[in-house]
Amino acid sequence: MKDATEVWIRYIIKEPGPPGITANVLAPGAIETDFVHGAVRDNTQLNALVAGNTALDRTSLTISERGEGGRWVNGQRIEASGCMFL
Repeated sequence: MKDATEVWIRYIIKEPGPPGITANVLAPGAIETDFVHGAVRDNTQLNALVAGNTALDRTSLTISERGEGGRWVNGQRIEASGCMFL
């Protein structure tokens, strides 16, 4: 699903649209939720890497990316995994 979303965004940005409209993919990494019976939330080793990576944290990143400073970011995969892939 994630790969398909990234490809879809690549096609979207090629279509002409109103100025100021951008399309990006946010890749949040592991998020502490009850999804899959809390597999991320209850994994202590994984939590050491992504501590505090909640859905609310990702929302604040999305809002800041949508602000005036993010207008030049378009067609990108924004990695926000909390250092999970370092």
